[in-house]
Amino acid sequence: MLTDLTRTPKSGMPSEKDLKFLLKNQINNIALKSTEKEFMDQINCMDQTLALLDDEKDPLIFSMMGGYVREFITSFLILYFGTKDLEKSLEANSLIKSLTQYIVLLDKHYDEKSYEYKIRADTIFKSIMKDAKGYVRNGIKHSMATLWNIASYEIKLKERMFNNEVFDKKEISYHLMQKSSDTLLYAIILDKYVKSFNPNVLQIYHYNQALLDILDDYNDIEEDIMNRDLNIFLMAGGEGLPISDIINYKVSIDHVKRKSGEMILSIAMDFATCIEKISIPDEFSFMKIMSKGYINNITKCIMPHI
Repeated sequence: MLTDLTRTPKSGMPSEKDLKFLLKNQINNIALKSTEKEFMDQINCMDQTLALLDDEKDPLIFSMMGGYVREFITSFLILYFGTKDLEKSLEANSLIKSLTQYIVLLDKHYDEKSYEYKIRADTIFKSIMKDAKGYVRNGIKHSMATLWNIASYEIKLKERMFNNEVFDKKEISYHLMQKSSDTLLYAIILDKYVKSFNPNVLQIYHYNQALLDILDDYNDIEEDIMNRDLNIFLMAGGEGLPISDIINYKVSIDHVKRKSGEMILSIAMDFATCIEKISIPDEFSFMKIMSKGYINNITKCIMPHI
């Protein structure tokens, strides 16, 4: 428990040393968890500890990301189980967080046309590239260019959605994998630090992020209707349910969930089947447990509406 730790006099928060001690205990306890629920509960606790250890957390960016991003715990565990070095894992994960902040700020700049966000993003990127060498530097540049192409694709997708176009399962699956392709950027860092990192580990990392994106879109349905944002449940609900009716509140949110639920759940199960068939090194087996946890959460959300 965080409350059991020694607290620093100034902030009343646990010291960095205590937080690292707690984090190591949480990692060691993962192997002792006998059920998937216990494992996922421990992951949630580690999430909180990592957030407290993030002493460079920018409140504005933190709020724009909607809190501490779940993929940070995955990248941290890949780093730790691949290196067994806590300090190195935290250092590399900090770089991944910086890349995420850069992407979030640039997205905000393009959405609101505010150069304040671009200036802040450029400052972060310069700091990242200052220490990047060799293929890592070139890989980041190439991946960033790819991500902006995907952003352009999503703008067109959003236009089509609000023009009442109908999307089939194949296209929504493709969109989900494109949307979660920032994992390809983070994989450059993981590959640099972790010798046993390989394309199979990356595949599951990518699929898990896509599953998290399904959960995010489910939780954001109402907000995305209000803000006229892209959302897979609105895309999937478009068959026989025009987007114009949804955004003008002519149908209920529950009706949207009912119309889209079966297709989205089917996509999630397709991802689960693919994950199950992928072979990965034993030290990364926790990723498949996380996959099952995400699938269970998606099922619990969607099934009551079908």
